Amino acid sequence: MSRRKKNKNSEGDQQSPSSGKSREEFLIRKALLKEQDEEIQAILQRDPDRPIRERESDRQEVLADIAELRTRLEIIKPFVRRMRGRFAKISEESVAVACYLLFSQTVRNFEALLLLASRGLSFPASQLIRLIIEGLDLAALFREQGETGEHLKKWFGGGIVLNHHARKVIGESFNRLLESDPSVEKTKARVYSTMSTYSHMGLFALLDSVDVFTRDFDWGDVAAFHYLRSDTLPLARATLKSLLLQIMISFTKDGTNSSELASLYRILDMWVPD
Repeated sequence: MSRRKKNKNSEGDQQSPSSGKSREEFLIRKALLKEQDEEIQAILQRDPDRPIRERESDRQEVLADIAELRTRLEIIKPFVRRMRGRFAKISEESVAVACYLLFSQTVRNFEALLLLASRGLSFPASQLIRLIIEGLDLAALFREQGETGEHLKKWFGGGIVLNHHARKVIGESFNRLLESDPSVEKTKARVYSTMSTYSHMGLFALLDSVDVFTRDFDWGDVAAFHYLRSDTLPLARATLKSLLLQIMISFTKDGTNSSELASLYRILDMWVPD
């Protein structure tokens, strides 16, 4: 069948299962959808309950993953809320205010993602991943460029800062630290491009909403729970870890007391390897 086989343990900052998508895979999946009618009919004749079993198995794994991610999010949330004490007024146009607003909305976006996932709404949950990535990338960009950064000024002036600006600056920063090739920027661009297909309703993404058993739109959420398990939630887990790392970096630059940073490091140690 045209579903993808995923390594469920595949995880890491911006190294998600979804980042492996490519045009070649899209063409293969599209071709398989046309070619598998007889194969699917034979499978259902032998085992008519297979779609129901697969859906329920995937759903149970998804619900377990959601419970775990909600627990992690609740651990992170108090640290985000404490960032409010690092500036006097919410109207300040500073890196601290920008990061606080972006991290706070990121927490809300995660809450919405998990709510959608619990109902089997894989496609809109995947759309939220892009918003989360954009928010985290903006915070990293503002922090890297500092209080006088041109993009921070543009943002506070009501302008839109495109993600490619953030990817470029983040990539350059990683390359300086790691003395590596420009792989970080390329990887982030690939992930962002993939997630953009959900925001722009591309067929590439909409193929996830086709039930290979019924040869119809996925009204029964069979495909939805499959892709939540194999793609969306592993990427959400990796991105939640990115939020934790960004909070740690922000607290380090703000001169947070050592006990609070020690708590963050203990949380990170519990999540790595994951």
